[in-house]
Amino acid sequence: MPYSLEDYKGCFRRYVFDRPDLTREDRVKLYAFLDQLRQQGDSFRGDPDRRLDPGSSCFWFDPVFADSTCRLRHFRIVVDDVGAAYGVLRIVYIDEAAPLG
Repeated sequence: MPYSLEDYKGCFRRYVFDRPDLTREDRVKLYAFLDQLRQQGDSFRGDPDRRLDPGSSCFWFDPVFADSTCRLRHFRIVVDDVGAAYGVLRIVYIDEAAPLG
């Protein structure tokens, strides 16, 4: 089931656009991963290893991609699925993991 995504308090947009090291191309790649989350949300939601804690309404989603300079980037996104019954996943946190490679 495809979901609607809610950017809680604009945390995703603000984070992505406040990063001078992310080019427009890099931002487009990150937004494309959000479409993957939107389309395949049930598979991420259904994986108990992705839950922050057992019984938590939050799970993590972690896209990895080569940026415009061919550097691997790994982002951690926390998603709350409390509204999943209504078709909504809420992005509540994003951060970049330690550099890869």
